[in-house]
Amino acid sequence: MFVRVQIKKTLSCWRALTPRPYNGVKLIEFNPYQHLVETLELGSDRQALGESFALARDYAKERLGEHQVQQVVENSVARLWHGAGGLYYELKAAPDAFYARLGPVLGEYLSQPDAQMVVWDAVLQTEHQEADVVALYAPDYLERDESVFLSYTLEGTRYERGEPRYAPPLFLRVEGRTESLVMMQLEPTPTRPAGQEYLMFRLPKGQPLLPGLHD
Repeated sequence: MFVRVQIKKTLSCWRALTPRPYNGVKLIEFNPYQHLVETLELGSDRQALGESFALARDYAKERLGEHQVQQVVENSVARLWHGAGGLYYELKAAPDAFYARLGPVLGEYLSQPDAQMVVWDAVLQTEHQEADVVALYAPDYLERDESVFLSYTLEGTRYERGEPRYAPPLFLRVEGRTESLVMMQLEPTPTRPAGQEYLMFRLPKGQPLLPGLHD
């Protein structure tokens, strides 16, 4: 109960919309991280996505839709668009738990052993309290602690829910000090080469151009 009350009171100040320069390129990042955590911790009790963030979500999807060269990948828990215009994902059980990055992104296909190494590194970062991690293992993650691993710091206190598994999750989100990471397990297809079971994006963090936007 303490965790849920704290979330309701404090998450509203987390960064949501930030234009960022990285290597001379201006990026726009829509990151209402509070809704991702609220979805996992509060379930149906979470507040609805604010109108300003809902407009930002629609804007991001529209911008990505302007680029014809894009790919959509999905599994039982998440759906992700990526291409020349950037990256966007949302959770199927809670579409308002989304993330968008408009600007250049570079994805990498991984084998299952490589994906496992990414997960181990993420867990190691949580042990040193160097990153926040969300790992979803099954579509029923809103109802069962066994289907989610959540580790994050809030107001100097570390909170965890569930346990990390040996097998890589269906969806992984890592918020580190210098970069964010998104990794998804891909649905098997007859044309996908062996060793491409996962798709990962490393998203370096820049400096906000307009700090007031995330206050």
